[in-house]
Amino acid sequence: MCFLFSSNVFAYSECNDSSTLHVPCSYNGIDYNIGYADGYGDMYYMRSAYTHFRDGNSVNYYVDSVTLPFGQGYSVITEPNGQNYVDRGLAFWTGHGFQYYTGGGGFNYIYEPRANYFAYSPLDPPPQLTVSPDPVAGGGVASSDQVIECGYNSNNYCQADFPLNSEVELTAYPNTGYAFAYWLDGTTQYTDNPHTFTMDAEKEVEAVFSPTFAFPLQINNYTPYTAPVSSVFDHSGSADYSDSDHQIVDFAGETSNQTYYSGSTCYEKNDSSAFGSGFNYTGTSGTGGIYYLCYNGHPGTDYPVANNTPVYAAADGIAHMPSSFPGYANAQNYNTIEIDHENGYKTYYLHLYSQNVTEDQQVYKGQTIIGYSGDVGATGSYHLHFEVQKNTPNGWVPVDPYGWTGSGTDPYTRATNITLWE
Repeated sequence: MCFLFSSNVFAYSECNDSSTLHVPCSYNGIDYNIGYADGYGDMYYMRSAYTHFRDGNSVNYYVDSVTLPFGQGYSVITEPNGQNYVDRGLAFWTGHGFQYYTGGGGFNYIYEPRANYFAYSPLDPPPQLTVSPDPVAGGGVASSDQVIECGYNSNNYCQADFPLNSEVELTAYPNTGYAFAYWLDGTTQYTDNPHTFTMDAEKEVEAVFSPTFAFPLQINNYTPYTAPVSSVFDHSGSADYSDSDHQIVDFAGETSNQTYYSGSTCYEKNDSSAFGSGFNYTGTSGTGGIYYLCYNGHPGTDYPVANNTPVYAAADGIAHMPSSFPGYANAQNYNTIEIDHENGYKTYYLHLYSQNVTEDQQVYKGQTIIGYSGDVGATGSYHLHFEVQKNTPNGWVPVDPYGWTGSGTDPYTRATNITLWE
């Protein structure tokens, strides 16, 4: 049997009597107007009480309560059917269910819809965890105890309270065509999945997903790492095709900033060794080959292939023939195809010999031949220029589908580079 009391008649005294429940009273400078005795020797004092309505069911619970340390008593949560869940600590509202301590170091959860619970939260409300997947279509997130199921299992429980300093393990589940990239906790990134977060404060955590791209050249069983590369994405570039810093940095962190090859913006290493750490860098015979990295400020990757080689869509999307796009005022001079993947990413295919799609045509990853490679706009240099752009708060900017595998921080600051190849 339990008793609930509320009074504003008497002056506030200290809530420190282990034998008598009395309100109003004060504890650690906080005034309480509601008291509760659970019949097991523990007494609770609450500042406020609320009734929560959801799905037509009334859920009664109390907030901002304190359990005074009166012996080894228990508190009780009672279901409508009269079944008691007994705990040695506090129970509190988690956002879509009640959490209660089972003893032995574990917590269990009671899920809605239920009615007529009595539950109690600590004097300092438990920290709240808010989770959001980005983009929403990229996947879902679930905690190991399933209190958080955000975009996962058809649920949308993206917010819950957890005990102070408890550990919450979150797992990201990418949808088809996406990969998990990293967790973003404020400005801190974590790449492990699952990842355990310590609830030492309120947290807003973002699970960042990225689309995955198929390699657009299917000849010779090429992969992004075996296909010949004659020019890399420059991670040191602050502007497309700018030679202002006189250096080039590839995704593996290799840096060329010494002597440049005559008539080009290609540079060699300080030790004059070859490039190609982790990929098949060939360079070009006219710009120093494997000993000179090309080109300064280059916003994409160049793959030297024979004229008229089939080029495939890297992912599903809508094909366009742009007259211009960021970094290129005259895209038509390079016989360019753009694919809008409608997920915050676009891919570009330049120097095509011919196009094999029409404006606004739906294309499919690894299936649709969108065109054939050539040298349009780069006479005599047969290759495919492949470029990825991402929509950011500062507009569309180039990103490297190889991500960043170099030691230290990626020097590229216009967007975060993550591996996009499947």
